[in-house]
Amino acid sequence: MKKIFLLFAVAALLCSCFKPSRIEPSVKEYTFNNMGRTYVSSRTVFIPVPLPFKYEFGGAWDIRFSAFSLEQEFSAFIVLKDDKKISIRGARKDFFAKDSTFTKPFDVSDEEFVMYYLNWDMDYWKDQVSKNAHAGDGHGPNYTAGKATYNSEKKYGTISRSLPYSKTCTLASVQKNNYIYMITGSTSTDDKDDMCEVIVEIWEGRAEF
Repeated sequence: MKKIFLLFAVAALLCSCFKPSRIEPSVKEYTFNNMGRTYVSSRTVFIPVPLPFKYEFGGAWDIRFSAFSLEQEFSAFIVLKDDKKISIRGARKDFFAKDSTFTKPFDVSDEEFVMYYLNWDMDYWKDQVSKNAHAGDGHGPNYTAGKATYNSEKKYGTISRSLPYSKTCTLASVQKNNYIYMITGSTSTDDKDDMCEVIVEIWEGRAEF
């Protein structure tokens, strides 16, 4: 009986007419039936810009698209599960030219650009935490910032930070045609998962379509 069920599930996938869009984000859901109910076993998210990447997530992840521009070659979406919130963004490097605080030249090496971005992003969040603290009781929270590191072999950098109630990791990678991808994952301090490991797994599991 189990073998028949598996064959039916495979057949259902093979018969699917789904075709990812080249002009807007799309999601392919893989489902199965059990006792008259339909469940989502996994989801594949297709994002055509800046590069046509697809990402795989389990059925428990909730997918939310937050920004997309085919003309500006910019995309952003969020995935949620339990306490985890992961934001995945892609843009041209010169997207940051509109921000006066981003002073790094755009013609530097990929590693230098990524390391600058990670530290710039960390400084932004330090500033936000400080502003929120002064707006409250004037006492800053116990903010712990990690050190940016770069994986030369896989060409991405990561940096982490933590607050008493949350922990966060950000990954950045410059890809071909001067595009940069950024993934930020946050969760509660009660979560035993290492967020850097979580977002690295997502990034390394991507594929072009």
